[in-house]
Amino acid sequence: MQTQQKKMIGHGAIVIFIGLGAGFGLVMSLIGGFELLPGYILEFEVIGDTRAWARAHAGGIMNGLFVISVALLTHAMSLSSKAATQLYWMLVSTGYANTLVLLGRPVCAEPRPDLW
Repeated sequence: MQTQQKKMIGHGAIVIFIGLGAGFGLVMSLIGGFELLPGYILEFEVIGDTRAWARAHAGGIMNGLFVISVALLTHAMSLSSKAATQLYWMLVSTGYANTLVLLGRPVCAEPRPDLW
């Protein structure tokens, strides 16, 4: 396994962890609080729409899995060094960009049902 493949797998794992973090926001949005002790629920309002949190969660995981799967398939491709480097940067940057844009929707924007 080449160094770029290992780095792509690592970046894909980071993107998956970002998606899992968005899952924490999704759960808190659905439940509306956090149970600290049995019988004691700390209630709070989570910003953003529940559907946007669900998209950020699922999208982050799928983007990370895509980066990892392409990294595992690159050994079967006969790519030049330049093409392999371009593929590496394109996929890693796309994985992070898509995930951060999906995460930015529930965190930064007001709910606009006409866009979804």
